[in-house]
This record gives sequence, C-alpha cells and structure tokens, in this order.
Amino acid sequence: MRPSDTKARIQTVARELFAEKGVQQTSLRDIADRLGITKPALYYHFTSREDLLRSIVQPLIDDVDAFLADTEANAPQSPRELLQGYFDITFRHREVTMMVVRDLSTLAHLDLGSRMGHWRRRLITLLLGPDPDLAARARAVVAIGGLSDCTVEFADVPAETLGPRRWPRWRRSEPARRRPGESRVKRPHRAGRRRKADPRAPDMSGMTNRHRGNAPRCGTLSTSPQRHRSVTPPAHSNGRSTG
Repeated sequence: MRPSDTKARIQTVARELFAEKGVQQTSLRDIADRLGITKPALYYHFTSREDLLRSIVQPLIDDVDAFLADTEANAPQSPRELLQGYFDITFRHREVTMMVVRDLSTLAHLDLGSRMGHWRRRLITLLLGPDPDLAARARAVVAIGGLSDCTVEFADVPAETLGPRRWPRWRRSEPARRRPGESRVKRPHRAGRRRKADPRAPDMSGMTNRHRGNAPRCGTLSTSPQRHRSVTPPAHSNGRSTG
C-alpha cells in the first residue's frame, strides 16, 4: 500500500472516531487499533494528534479562504450566487463541521472560532457593502448561520437539493401608488362583519325612509332632531297690504 493511501485511511478513521468520541477522548492508539497498524507506523505520517486534526480541518480552511479571496478580487456576485458558493464548500466539508459541532474544543485547538468569525464578516461585507445597518447585518448573520446549520442537520441529503439555489424567489411587495387625481378604490365589505357604529350619529331606528333624509348628519353643530315646518310663500299684492 502506498504511503498516500495509508495517510488517507488514517484521516478517514480519525474523522470517524473524532465524530464518535470527540477529539479529546480519541488517542492515536485508538486510531491505530481500528486501522490495524502499529502506533509507530501512524507516527510516520502524523507526529501528534493535533497534527492529524489540522490535516483534516486544513482543506476546509484553504477552500473557504480561496473562495472569499477570489470573490473579493472579481466582479461582485448576486447574494444568491455568493451564498450558494459558500454553502457548496461547507457542505462538501460537512464531516469537518459535524466534528467541530460535536466537540467545540476543536475550535480552540486550531483557532478555528476566530477564523469562522472572520469569514462571516467578509461574507457580510460582500453581501451588504462596507457599512450596513444593524437590521441588514442581523438578516445576513441569520442566513449564513442557517446555511451552516443545514450542513449538520441535513448531512445525508444530496447537496443539489439544498442551498440558496433551491430557495423560492422572494420579492418584497410594495403598496400600489395612486396617480394624481385617481380616486381610491374602496374594498368590498366582508360578509358577516359588522361595521362599528359612530357614537355621534343620531338614533334613526324609529324613522321612516322619508324622514331619514332630513336627519342631521354627523359633524354638524347640533345632533338633536330638528322640527321641519312648511313655509307658505307670501302672495303677490302689487304693493297693497292684505290687512
């Protein structure tokens, strides 16, 4: 067996044990025993457990750094394309992400926590520009964090069924603007929903339709019923008194 094949087998078994038992609870002896090789043979490829751990995590670090550097140097991408590219890399290395989540001490070993925070800040700058407001930054953090969670929660799902490319297109709806002079269209009254009565309106329950037209309207100075008298126009007398 070639040395490169042995090294790859050691890394594969180490990922499995790190995920099962955690980094701190896994020794090089455990890895050698599962592989069926001697501990000196394992030391030939990796001088320590930290060296082996770094060799597993380093491809993720290199790929994300290269992706961000290339994106920053070239023409800006759409938010969907940017998040999809980041998701593809993290999903490809999802075993590393799962290992880190199950044993957070890995973050301290490789200073991975500060690296991830730096990646997130660079992504937010690419998404929103150099000076976004707090609300926009919060939405970006939720989006980036949600993508990272998907790599763990849906690790067994095919990659092509996940990610921003599968998100439904969403566009904020804006209220329709009226043109100058255009009347406002009234919405139809919903059946079964009673309108709230105006307390200023007079009681017209005892009036007939003939009298309702003479009732005072809301907003007038007096809301009491008014007496209506019929006035007979004076007769023309050609200037003479009718006495």
